[in-house]
Formats: sequence, C-alpha cells, structure tokens
Amino acid sequence: MWDYKFTDSDRDEVIRLKLFNGKRITYDRSKDFEAYKVCDEKLEKGCPALSIFKSSTQNNELVFTTKQPIITPYECSNILQILSSHITTALSGTWSTVRSSSVPTTDVAVEDIPQLRNWLRVLMEERLWPILNVTFPFLVDSTTLTSESESRMRLHDAFIVRYSSEDGSLSLPEHSDTSAISFTVSLGGEYEGGGTWFDDLEKDVGKVISTPPGCCTAFAGPLRHAGYPITSGTRIILVLFCYVEGFDYGDYMKKYCEKGGREEEEIEDEVKPSGDRKGGYVVYRQTVELANMLNKADI
Repeated sequence: MWDYKFTDSDRDEVIRLKLFNGKRITYDRSKDFEAYKVCDEKLEKGCPALSIFKSSTQNNELVFTTKQPIITPYECSNILQILSSHITTALSGTWSTVRSSSVPTTDVAVEDIPQLRNWLRVLMEERLWPILNVTFPFLVDSTTLTSESESRMRLHDAFIVRYSSEDGSLSLPEHSDTSAISFTVSLGGEYEGGGTWFDDLEKDVGKVISTPPGCCTAFAGPLRHAGYPITSGTRIILVLFCYVEGFDYGDYMKKYCEKGGREEEEIEDEVKPSGDRKGGYVVYRQTVELANMLNKADI
C-alpha cells in the first residue's frame, strides 16, 4: 500500500491534523548529520553491508543520525495522541506482542492506523527520502536512489515499537534487517538507557547510538544491530524497512561473502555487548513471517 502516491489533498489533511508543518527539509551531509564509520578492526574481518554502496563516496560510513529533529515536538505529541487513541479504541488498550518469544516486544503497524497513513507518505517524500539522497549517494553499481527525478526508494514495512519496563519489553536482540536501508525515528517517551547498538562501529563491544525525540537514524539494513535495553520507563520509535527499486542488494552481499565474508563469533557471556541475553530472541509482530530470514546468512 505504500507505493500509493499522495495527493495535494492528502498533504493538506496531514497539515490539518498538525502532523506536518508543510516544510520540506533540505540536507547537507557534512553539516546536518553525525556519520559513523565501520571501525578498522571490523573492516579487516569484513563488513558485507559495505558491498552494496559505492566505496569511493560512502567512505565506510553506514550509520547517520540527524543533528536536528525531522519531526517537531508538537508533531511528535500529536502522533503519540493518535497512537494512544488507536491502542485504546482498536486494541482495547493492549499493544500487540510476540508472546512466543523469550523476550516480548510490542509494536503496531502504521498501516493499521488510518490517520497516520498519509502522514507517513508525506514524511517519506518530504523528509526521509531526501536524507538518503545525501547520506547514501551511490549504490555499488554507480546508480543513485533517484531515477528521472523520481525516488527509487520503496517502503517494505513500517511500524511503531514500544519498549517498556512495565511489561518487560526492554530490548531487541541482535539481528540484521530484511532491508537495504532502515530508519528509526524517536517519537518520545520517558526512559533511561535504550538506543540502537551496532556491532561494526567499535572494536569488541560495538557502539550504542541514541537520538532525542524527533531525530532520525538511517543505516544500512544488513548491519548487525540490536535494540539496546532500556533500564526504566517507556521508549517509542518509528521503524522503517526500505529497499531500492530495481536493485537486488542480496546478490552483491552474497558475492562479497563468497569471496571471504567474516564468521560470527560466539559470545559466551551471559549478557552480550549489545545488551542481548544469551538465548534471547524476539521479532517485531509485523515481521514475524520474516523471522527466519533475519539471521539466515552468516554475514
């Protein structure tokens, strides 16, 4: 459903609901983002996610955070109000949960919330796709993310995730996304801890990246990462899985690994550097059918 092109009336509705202020944001890669490189030690072992982007322009940078919010505090507040109303009226006040997992995680598909459908379409066109045009300028085949002024980016999945100390949904164990590029956008909440842990950004222990409400993290989906545990409170984020029309990134990663991709290391500690506990496993409800694909390849 996300291939639908929004109209001017759709855009006007989003503005009327005060979910978007009508301003398109333009970005400068050097000024508007914190960029994070794959560390030298992980480069030596191999990083398959690098194989899908042009090395001369990517400069080993695969994670970017916006320095300023892409969603204003007022917009975040209105989004959370609509979300809360949906949870109350449509879900009887209960978030959907993967109860078959050892650690429950709760989420809601954006497509299930009518008032947020057009908002997400506008957000993608006006604020998210422009981020990718400057942070991931060229794919490995030297093409860009736009074709004849039209974006080649497509949305595979969109959901809002809640981490809560009340119900024990504190974290998301290590995995790779089924996407070429993923987004997480902080929508708010009062919490301690949390963030996204990336294995390849720092030697041995990885690196946790956290952003304030309204700010965005864009990263290569195949990068090994995890939802770092919160220690208290409630954290709410928007998660997006994206792919590029006409670009089979899986083929490039497969060839990279066949040439000598790295092996995963076994960590015997009870708690891993990602905050993941040994034996823990959980997936988002909306992508449970993809669970077997998340860790399918040793990459």
